[in-house]
Amino acid sequence: MELSEKSKIWKKKYNNSEKGKAKNAEYQRRKRKEDPMFSQKQKLICWKTRGLKYYPNDILNQLTKKQKCCYCNKELKKNIMEHNHKTGTFRGWSCSSCNTYKGVNDAKINLCMNELKLIFKLPKVLHKLYNI
Repeated sequence: MELSEKSKIWKKKYNNSEKGKAKNAEYQRRKRKEDPMFSQKQKLICWKTRGLKYYPNDILNQLTKKQKCCYCNKELKKNIMEHNHKTGTFRGWSCSSCNTYKGVNDAKINLCMNELKLIFKLPKVLHKLYNI
């Protein structure tokens, strides 16, 4: 069922109001009492919207247990899901510093690869332009 523009605007205003926030918090508390895995299921839904496509079947059970970082092997305070942004495959759990380091290095590697591709194309371009 598609909402009209007026309905969407009203819903957004209501959800941001104090009454809407209180009602949402009450809903969250009630759901957590009914289903102990509610928070983990919400996390999984959030991750799916951010690009997670392929993940292990027992990922919800893994969320409830203490995990170790797949890079530095430290015990995690907060489970951070490490995944490939292009393919959406789950790699493992990582600490925030390793996750940030991996993300920055992947970006640097991609940048270097693009620069190398340009460098190797340059002689061909010069040859075409100046008949060298």
